[in-house]
Amino acid sequence: MLGMGFRKAQRITIGLGTGIVAAVLWSGMAFAYPMDLDPSFDGDGRVSTDFAPVNDLKDEFARDVAVQPDRKVVVAGEAQGNNQMDVGLARYNPDGSLDGSFGTGGRTTADLTGVSEQVSALILQPDGKIIVVGYASGGNSQDFLLSRFGADGSLDASFGTDGTVRTDLFSNNDYAYDVALQTDGKIVVSGQSSGDFALSRYNNDGSLDVSFDGDGTLVTDFGDYSEGAAGVALQTDGKIVAVGTTGYNAFALARYNPDGSSDGSFDGDGKLISKISSSTDEAYDVAVDASDRIVVAGSVNYNAALVRYDPDGTFDDTFGQTGKAINTDEDRYEELAIQPDGKIVARRYSYRWGVVRHESDGSRDASLDIDYGWGGRVYPDAYGMALQPDGKILLAGGVEDANGFSDFAVSRHLGGSDDAAPQTTITRKTAAATTDTYADFRSASSETRSTFECRLDSAATFTRCYGGREYYSRLAEGTHTFEVRATDAAGNTDPTPAKWTWKVDRTKPTGRVVINGGKASTASQRVFLKLTASDPSPASGAYQVRVKNENSYYYGAWQSLTPSKAWTLSPRAGTKTVSVQFRDRAGNVSTTALDRIAYRP
Repeated sequence: MLGMGFRKAQRITIGLGTGIVAAVLWSGMAFAYPMDLDPSFDGDGRVSTDFAPVNDLKDEFARDVAVQPDRKVVVAGEAQGNNQMDVGLARYNPDGSLDGSFGTGGRTTADLTGVSEQVSALILQPDGKIIVVGYASGGNSQDFLLSRFGADGSLDASFGTDGTVRTDLFSNNDYAYDVALQTDGKIVVSGQSSGDFALSRYNNDGSLDVSFDGDGTLVTDFGDYSEGAAGVALQTDGKIVAVGTTGYNAFALARYNPDGSSDGSFDGDGKLISKISSSTDEAYDVAVDASDRIVVAGSVNYNAALVRYDPDGTFDDTFGQTGKAINTDEDRYEELAIQPDGKIVARRYSYRWGVVRHESDGSRDASLDIDYGWGGRVYPDAYGMALQPDGKILLAGGVEDANGFSDFAVSRHLGGSDDAAPQTTITRKTAAATTDTYADFRSASSETRSTFECRLDSAATFTRCYGGREYYSRLAEGTHTFEVRATDAAGNTDPTPAKWTWKVDRTKPTGRVVINGGKASTASQRVFLKLTASDPSPASGAYQVRVKNENSYYYGAWQSLTPSKAWTLSPRAGTKTVSVQFRDRAGNVSTTALDRIAYRP
């Protein structure tokens, strides 16, 4: 959906000579996130399309996008003809390639009226036909414009006149901004006429439905100037909700019965002016959730906003702050869609290519916040958004080609919710027992773009440790425990932090050696040593020993401590001294333990 299309029409008039968007700057990710591009779509998640002839030095702008049941992607917008803009459509296969069975090489253009045509929105019929709405501009007159294309991309001659309907409502300035399709196949179009809300309803053949307000058209005046119904949605009971902005810079909502009459159960008279801030408030799109609550996307005091109303028109206090979810990081939301799980996906304003997702209670869903630039050469412009049944998100707009002119552009993002917590591991740690009074840790997460929190010795709270790195010094002797947990980009925190327990041990062990059970002498050069060790810090673990004779300068190699050890005395007769040192797991070395025996061969 285009949103407040008359504003974008002004922008496009300014931008026709320069193109809109530059080349994409994307970065690949090792871990798939909901916001990431879908590599199964044209290899990198994005595609741009120039209409025939290719590189024709003309502009094409995609305004809206929809997904067929077979997952083919339909995009509608304008393609520059002979000094005017014509309606242009492209259809892509699920892999992002152009669908050769549609139009010519996946593209088609149509000069419907002989004057410039502006596309605002498209919608798909269950039979595969494509309805495109917008307005035709000729001289000082603009009219509602509808066209219907067959599944092969040709104009559907059974609709209106040769596939086209042009409706002059109540003034020279009639702009169609949005469209909804009823279950009976009737087509509801919202927009602006004479500065008021304007709606029209058409039968399946394109004729005006005279059961709707008597002649198929209606206007609603909120008592101010420059009012337009930027968005329209249908309730489950067939009632029609339209939203826009009044000249008072306030949200304007209207609800109609299926026959076009005002619904008196909505704020008393079917109309609601909703002034949220003391500054400028603007509504761009509307959707109705499964409970018939009305969700409006727009801006409040120049901040992006979602506002949810109960079916009677009062604010839904269970949503955001008294019904309002304000995102101060954005200027406005121009389009929204509600997922089956109740989460709300909102498209950023057109000059930024991206979406933001909110939870069903209005809070931000950190797992989905798409904001991709297209190279920064002019402006990134995304005008349309659609959700696939598998949760993937499509954006459509324009991208500048090598000649500086705009082409259709589509990106597809993975979109699914990330409810899985990351797994945290410690990749660098101190020894299980050490004499060092400092410790240096490094950690990793199973998901990139994670943040980390650490704590020491079961502190009451975890604190941020940047990049999973933490250094501790001046540690006391004794047992310490380090814990670290990762939180991914979606806000999921590892419920089982990685943990490492170690001991700072600076106390030397003590040991004793007894030769041949304490006998005074031996006739054999080969003796047995009884080795025992003790430590005030027994948790230091297993000991090692090294032994030497009295005439040796060096000890032998460190070996695991065993209760009894065979040993060979030096060959000359005499009193022999055996020296032993003990080492604990922390590396502390005992003072030398001695024992003597007389060797009398």
